[in-house]
Amino acid sequence: KSNSFDFTVKKFGHFTDVVASKWYAVAVETAYKLEYINGISGTNLFAPEADITRADAVCILFNMAGGKFTAMGEFQYNETTGWITGFNDVDGKAYFAEALAWANAADVANGSNGQFRPYDKITREEFASLLANFAKTKGDFEDVDADEVLGSATDYSAWAKENVAWAKANKIMGNGGFI
Repeated sequence: KSNSFDFTVKKFGHFTDVVASKWYAVAVETAYKLEYINGISGTNLFAPEADITRADAVCILFNMAGGKFTAMGEFQYNETTGWITGFNDVDGKAYFAEALAWANAADVANGSNGQFRPYDKITREEFASLLANFAKTKGDFEDVDADEVLGSATDYSAWAKENVAWAKANKIMGNGGFI
């Protein structure tokens, strides 16, 4: 009696856990080639179904901005404490500290009450706000009429209204009428 098996080896891109047939596969591979994302440190995994943290979202934008920060003044590097991020809940030597120092200095990330909550899962409106603020740093932001863009939608926080409207108007978010 012989056991035989047929199998097909499919390889797509750098990350072994990104299935080529998934809707995000090409975008993930493109982001990797552009050096916007690195995946899970020390592996060739991306964890495409995992939640993204606020810190990781800032790292992506930092990479999109070139991944280098030569700060002086209040956001500079300190040999003892690491990067001065301006947030009291961030270790200056964390893997994301340089990116967060850049984001705070550039007004991409503002946090709340002196904290950033780097390990919290990022919400869609928080990500929309990071993207809108990043667009402002690049001169790619144009105000939109938030009431007109959002219509009767109510699934956003008041503080994020303008940024969510901008993201929806620019087709960055919004699916089937939901923000």
